[in-house]
Amino acid sequence: MRNGTREVPLWGLILGTVLLVIVASTGVAQILVREVEPPPSATIVRPTLPVANVLESQKTPHGTAPTPPPPPVTPTTPMPTATTPFTLTLPVPSSTPPPAGAPLQDALADITDLTGGAAIAAPPTGMDIATCNLTSGTLGIHELPAPVALLTGTTSSTETLTLWFTLHAPIPAQRTLTYHLLVALDLDGDAATGRPPGDGHINPELGVEIGAGVFLQPDGELEPYIYAWSSTLDDWDGDTPDIMTAQLNAERDGVRFDFPLAELRATGTEISGVTLQMDSLRGRVAVIASSQTEPPVVDFCPDLP
Repeated sequence: MRNGTREVPLWGLILGTVLLVIVASTGVAQILVREVEPPPSATIVRPTLPVANVLESQKTPHGTAPTPPPPPVTPTTPMPTATTPFTLTLPVPSSTPPPAGAPLQDALADITDLTGGAAIAAPPTGMDIATCNLTSGTLGIHELPAPVALLTGTTSSTETLTLWFTLHAPIPAQRTLTYHLLVALDLDGDAATGRPPGDGHINPELGVEIGAGVFLQPDGELEPYIYAWSSTLDDWDGDTPDIMTAQLNAERDGVRFDFPLAELRATGTEISGVTLQMDSLRGRVAVIASSQTEPPVVDFCPDLP
């Protein structure tokens, strides 16, 4: 001790300093523990966000977001595989007769000898009838087909009776034969009136009041004619009024006959002594080819019974 003051040894100072440091450290640790630990009565609120959201919002110590787990794989049912090719089978249309009122279809190559009825193996060209507007033995008014549609004249059934037929092949432009295109009409459908059945090749079952047609000469000249059967003369009337118009189309494969109904009705009444009955009217058309050296051959529509 100097000057009345006692000196503290050096080791004492060092020991005291160490003790102070230990005490201070213990107090700070107690304070930190109390602030971090929750009070006993406190309720810990846990996050309710989905795991994926939590993973996306958190960072690793290196600042990189962790990769979310892959979504669950839902098993799928594989598409069925066709084992055989699909074949569409369409129904085969059944053969049905033409509707009522349709033009009559005449058979191909049914040309015969006019007098004996024998089939002709090599007939002349342009005389084989294809269609005509006579159905089931009864005349009908139908829409005109292409070969005769452009020919002039009315087609009104209330004013004019229009008869027509078409050919499988046209009449030749250069020819040596005369072609006779004709029509026979039974105005009342009664075989007991008019020209008797069997009196001509064209009417084996018809009583014909009107016979009309056109001659097509080799030089191209057309010679139309019309006759009414006279009930008083029992023959064709040579003074029958010219009430029929006959036309051959430019292609020579369609023929058309027009009869004004008023004049036709008057002719039937005054000359033939019959009343025109449109519901009973029947008839037949024909094509005859002949020459001075060749026998006549014919095609009828409808065919002969």
